[in-house]
Amino acid sequence: MQFKAGTQLWVWPATAAAPELAATEDLDRVELDAANAAVLFVEGAADVEKIMADYRERLAQVPVVWLVYAKGNKAPVNRDTLWTQLLEYSWRAVSNVSYSDTLSAIRIRPLKPGEEVRQA
Repeated sequence: MQFKAGTQLWVWPATAAAPELAATEDLDRVELDAANAAVLFVEGAADVEKIMADYRERLAQVPVVWLVYAKGNKAPVNRDTLWTQLLEYSWRAVSNVSYSDTLSAIRIRPLKPGEEVRQA
């Protein structure tokens, strides 16, 4: 996950302890409506449901959206469960990266009109 200079970043929840995402001269923390990137920290399916219920339409306008979750079996969600859950909201995962030693991240986006996704 790399952000370019001038990135306008929205982080959810706002209280997420993410010192690497603190505002710098290259990265500004902003409200969702001003963001061109979003990083959302999820601990379980309920967080994804809340995000999709509360922010889905506005997130669809953000070019870069990442979900960050615990690696391995340390959380009730993983890449595969997130993929399935996101499809219920007509969103999909597009890439998967290591965020840190303990966290993974998937980049997500809404499905394009007429786009069909096959699950493995």
